[in-house]
Amino acid sequence: MAGLLFAGLLYFRNRAIAELPKTALWTLSALRFLVITLITFLLLGPLIRYLDITVKPPIIAVVADNSTSLVLGGDSTANAGKITDLFAQIRQEIGGEYDVATYLLGDELTEGSELSFSEPITDISGAFNSLSDRYANRNLGAIILLSDGIYNRGSNPAYLNNSLNAPVYTLALGDTLIKRDARIAEAAANRIAFLGNSFPIEAIIEADKLKGETARFSISQAGAVLFSEDVTYSKESFSTTIRAVIEAKSPGLQRYTLSVTILEEESIVVNNQVTLFIEILDDRQEVLILGNSPHPDIKALREAIVSNENYQVEVALASQFDGDFSDHDLVILHQLPSNTADGRRIEKILKNSEVPVWAIVGNQTTMGGLSIFGVNYLTKGRSNSFNDVKGIANSSFSLFKVSDGINSLAQDAPPLQVPFGQWSVSKSSETLLYQKVGKIQTSDPLLVLQSLNNRKTAALLGEGIWRWRLADYARNESHELFDSFVSSIVQFLAVKEDKRLFRVFGPEMAMENESVLFRAELYNPSYESVNEPDVELVIRSEDGTEFPHFFSRTGEAYRLDAGRLPAGNYTYQASVIQNGQSLSDAGSFGVKPFALEGARLRADHRLLQRIAENSGGELFYPGEESNLISRIKGPEGGLKPVSYSNEIFSTILNFRWIFFILLLLLSGEWFFRKYLGRY
Repeated sequence: MAGLLFAGLLYFRNRAIAELPKTALWTLSALRFLVITLITFLLLGPLIRYLDITVKPPIIAVVADNSTSLVLGGDSTANAGKITDLFAQIRQEIGGEYDVATYLLGDELTEGSELSFSEPITDISGAFNSLSDRYANRNLGAIILLSDGIYNRGSNPAYLNNSLNAPVYTLALGDTLIKRDARIAEAAANRIAFLGNSFPIEAIIEADKLKGETARFSISQAGAVLFSEDVTYSKESFSTTIRAVIEAKSPGLQRYTLSVTILEEESIVVNNQVTLFIEILDDRQEVLILGNSPHPDIKALREAIVSNENYQVEVALASQFDGDFSDHDLVILHQLPSNTADGRRIEKILKNSEVPVWAIVGNQTTMGGLSIFGVNYLTKGRSNSFNDVKGIANSSFSLFKVSDGINSLAQDAPPLQVPFGQWSVSKSSETLLYQKVGKIQTSDPLLVLQSLNNRKTAALLGEGIWRWRLADYARNESHELFDSFVSSIVQFLAVKEDKRLFRVFGPEMAMENESVLFRAELYNPSYESVNEPDVELVIRSEDGTEFPHFFSRTGEAYRLDAGRLPAGNYTYQASVIQNGQSLSDAGSFGVKPFALEGARLRADHRLLQRIAENSGGELFYPGEESNLISRIKGPEGGLKPVSYSNEIFSTILNFRWIFFILLLLLSGEWFFRKYLGRY
């Protein structure tokens, strides 16, 4: 409408122009009509909808096992060369019409094609999970897995749900023959032992095709043999467990070497030796339980505390105790202080000591002496009058984490006997358990803890806690819940605050395939975190080799990645100079060799067969690469490209040809009018 109106007014209402020949007049009006029509149409902002179609070929993921188990047996150089050539051949022949992605299998799945056979761990299930994440909703056509089927981390890959929706074609490597070999299959010991104590070490010895042979199993430290025992392999497939008891003679991190004699013609010798690291501690905390008279509470508390091997417990009655508290890290007073002569003597020792104390209140306790524990007995009831009280946990307690099961146990277990009356709590105290009388929860405390003037105390205002331990066993068939609850209280009371201005935190143990990480904290005299000065750390190996490092700053602290270190024992010393004062911290750690790949070297082709069958793939052997390629490329492989369409809306003004059409129409009209001499 606009185009017609504009062309009509310009060319048919203008007399000078209307005298032109009809052909020229209609041509010029048509050009003007098209220009105006097109411009007004563009003012409406029209959109164009079109489909962008992309065709992508199938993706073939080729995964090669890069672990050491493939080259440990036989001629390792020849085996490595054959597998490397096989990997390259498959990549080359399957490329072209497919997108080929190559990965190396070890502890993690990594992209790459350069095999080194240096990975100490094989996690096949983890590799499948990683591929599932990488190729979700993508055209993954198939997976080719080159492996010996030996895995030592993750779940059994044969039973994984195939979320990849792609067949797995396995190429079986390695040797399934049983070879002449003896090995330490497993070795176990406690991570911590205490100086002067004995601790067990267990080892499982296995042997194949060595029937009738005799070897010696030994445990040594720093070249000295601590234990030895002859082992006769009585079967072709032999297995036995040996248990040794070793005495902890030296404190610190100790390395123990377990070995079995290497016999003639053994195919593999790296699995004849295993190294264990054990921390020998010389700082077991001393806990004294001091009772006014014999009571089953004392035994229950002792059994709960000794379940944690970090504590050593001494039990005594007040009448037998003639020392002081300075030799102990924590004192538990049961029904003390009391009105007896021994009870008053203990009260005097208590007031002159700064050792943490936990008081268990009973019918023999002198109530006036409880103020030191952060509680006061306000209103007395009748003489020797007690309430049967259960406990209910304080949800806002913040000094340490309390297990959810404690609240249930405190309410369901038999009640404690608490002196009848009212109690008050000091502002420096925090209540862990409140008293529950019958079904009524009161605001009176049952268990109170406080930290005041660098001294920690606790008070349980009732006796009979031994019943809680029995109730825990009746409910859960173990004392674990009760013991952990008591240990939490003991740990809070006995732990010493670290007031050092410079602290370094390093690992107790690291694997040789892991980076050794350190963290350091530096404080000024006001205990504010600072990190301006440079911090140096020197790591020393057993042979005296030094590895100097400098920490990097992170936030208000320090961090150091010392990289990977060979297996062995190490000590470290860190130093810093702050305001002219030299500060230092030291420690030790161990680096444990990772020998999982040498523990089992017989290839598991049955596992590879199950993986292939469960995913719709097929198992192949070296020499059948052409059959594998044909299977994937053939119609039975079912690999087809996938087209992806994307609907796109775009304004017509984005197309350049619109501009050139307008320019052509306007230029044409201008040219004809100039040619006809009308403007």
